[in-house]
Amino acid sequence: MRELLSTIAWLGPTARDVLPEIDALRNESGGFSKKFKADLDRAAAAIQGTRAADEQSDCCALPASLGQMFSWAVGSRRSCTPIESTIFQDQDGISLTYREFFFDRPSIVVFFYTRCDNPLKCSLTITKLAGVQKLLKERGLQDQIQTAAITYDPAFDLPERISQFGERRGVTFGERHRMLRTVDGFYAIRRQFNLGVNFVESLVNRHRVEVYVLDNLGRIAASFERLHWDEHDVVRRATEVLQETKATTKATKREATQKIATPLFGTFAALGLALFPKCPLCWAGYMSLFGIVGLEGIPYSPWLQPLLAVVIAINLASVWLRARATGRMLGFMLVSAGALTILLSKVSGMQKAAIGGVLLTLLGSLITTFTTRSKARLIKDQTAS
Repeated sequence: MRELLSTIAWLGPTARDVLPEIDALRNESGGFSKKFKADLDRAAAAIQGTRAADEQSDCCALPASLGQMFSWAVGSRRSCTPIESTIFQDQDGISLTYREFFFDRPSIVVFFYTRCDNPLKCSLTITKLAGVQKLLKERGLQDQIQTAAITYDPAFDLPERISQFGERRGVTFGERHRMLRTVDGFYAIRRQFNLGVNFVESLVNRHRVEVYVLDNLGRIAASFERLHWDEHDVVRRATEVLQETKATTKATKREATQKIATPLFGTFAALGLALFPKCPLCWAGYMSLFGIVGLEGIPYSPWLQPLLAVVIAINLASVWLRARATGRMLGFMLVSAGALTILLSKVSGMQKAAIGGVLLTLLGSLITTFTTRSKARLIKDQTAS
């Protein structure tokens, strides 16, 4: 009885329906110890507590602490390399790898299994996934954000079974919206997502309700670990990841354009310096070649030669900085050799050697531009961060 009263006191105002019985026990004259009467008084006081939120709440609602969303910034997301080659089979029996499906677009992923006998878990999860798909369609995002349901029980949940399970709960299937079973590698998936599931041999005996938002590289951007997750919250977070992906793509394209423009600009400067005429008469001869466009009227500008030399020096410095960041010096050495060859050709008058210097500059600049960070440098940077 005292344990029961402690439970009622913990429930507080949500146990208001038993207050008449508690009061009846309190009004009895004999038969109860002082400790038991104190427990009765404590339970009655807890029930009569005035908390407006509790007065209006559902007695079956979970505390807020059990309904949490965890979110990870781009730089702190765990790589999905260990599971990229994991093979899935979808509801139509089509095989595909984790990388093939979960790369290029953000995804909303839930976990379930068809033998789950709790209607508030797997069945409700798939029904809510159908609701997520409807929200995406209403917002015109059905082709930009994927959805997937992965079974905990791949040995039993064959394609036909998961297809029927989804259809009965309103799930829409398509190239970007699938229900999946692992052909192999489920335990790698379990480790990667840190799934709250336990097995007795091959049978699921306990599991959490888990929903994940993945970014366009298949990494976990957010997770919802609650019994009653909200479809709008999940779609809102997935939309944020989508906007982040678009911004990152634009920045990457802009950076790539700048990287390509830098070596080309440096190469043009090297070419200009290599072919720059030595005197006004030579300049006139050069310009006469372009008489068809009227360039013979441009005056001889000896100051262009040192300007081109400065541009080459700037290109050399940028290549060195890039090489230092990546830990690969081949590009810098080629550009240095190219610049030195051009300078020597100007001094010695060997014009053909200057063309070789231009080619070395171009090759070294391109190698530096498309060189990724070395493994040692990556480890060093990650350690420092």
